[in-house]
Amino acid sequence: MKKNIASVCALSMFFLLMTVTACKTTPPVTPAPAVVEKPAETVVAPSIVETKPVDDALISLRDQMEAARNVCIKYKLDSYKADEWAVAEKTRDSGLASFGVNYEQAEKFFKEAISQYEAIQKDSFNQIVPELEASIVKARQEAIAAGAREYYPEQFALADDAVAQALALREAGKLSEAYDEGQIALMRYQVLLKGMQAIALKQKIDTNQFAQYAPDEAEMALSKYDEAALAYGNADAAALEAITECNRLAEIVVNAGYKAWSEGIVVKVDEIRTLCDSIKAEKSMKVPYAQAKDSYIKGSAFGQMDSWESAYTSYSDAAIAFTNIYQEVTLKRNMADVAIAAAKDQQASSADLALQADKLAPLPENAEGFSEDPIVIESANTPEEAK
Repeated sequence: MKKNIASVCALSMFFLLMTVTACKTTPPVTPAPAVVEKPAETVVAPSIVETKPVDDALISLRDQMEAARNVCIKYKLDSYKADEWAVAEKTRDSGLASFGVNYEQAEKFFKEAISQYEAIQKDSFNQIVPELEASIVKARQEAIAAGAREYYPEQFALADDAVAQALALREAGKLSEAYDEGQIALMRYQVLLKGMQAIALKQKIDTNQFAQYAPDEAEMALSKYDEAALAYGNADAAALEAITECNRLAEIVVNAGYKAWSEGIVVKVDEIRTLCDSIKAEKSMKVPYAQAKDSYIKGSAFGQMDSWESAYTSYSDAAIAFTNIYQEVTLKRNMADVAIAAAKDQQASSADLALQADKLAPLPENAEGFSEDPIVIESANTPEEAK
């Protein structure tokens, strides 16, 4: 019994010593730093529960918003009012995000976007329309000055009607419709003005028989004129395009005609200039000769630019100028020759009279005023001076 108690006490002491020894030899354990977790961001999402189902009213509101937006895009108001456009676009995006999710929010954003897009339209058109009106007034005045009101009375009345319609739409607050109608009025006046220009070009072609120099373009120009006449009042943009093409083709014909004329007249100018040089006209008429030469140079420059009507005009001026120079210098030379001949005749006549007088009443030898040597009469216009 005592022996068992002693054994138990010995074992107890052994475990106690092992525990103390372990505490002395094991290093202390440093606790790991606490991990601080970042709180998750709070994401505000629209309620996934519809406050009210999508109905026709909300769909209609969305479509109104899109229609107002499309008007802005059509007239490029998104760039004209860039800052306001960005705000309206953000509102629209919010409305579309709420569509089918939160009825009240979608309705609210759609209405705000509509108001914003309409404000962009109003502000923009209030600035653009006066510019358009000024263009219309100018085009109308130009058409009247060209004679379009008298030459195209019915068509001119249609243009005036479009102006009246545009003003009525503007007063009714229909800004985009008013702008469209104003554009129609402007195009109609422009067509009439270009129509008068086409008539003038055709008269020039017919009078000078220029069609032979560009027959295909001449025929196509007539076709485009008829096309513009048919489209006017119905498809005014097409009418303006057709009459513009008509004039382009007619100008090609006119240019071809004047090019042919220029090629002919430049030969004549070279010939008359050569005649002027043969009598040294540049020396006796420096200023007129320089002016004629300058016209010739301008004609060449216009020809290089393919502007043959201007080239022909300059070549014509040069031809007239060189011709006048040649005639004037030649006239002066002829007058000088006549004066010299007259002086010689007078000298011969005076010599005959002196001889006759000497027979009737002989003068003493070496008398003053009489000599058998020929008398030389000097002229202000000698051949050398005329050269």
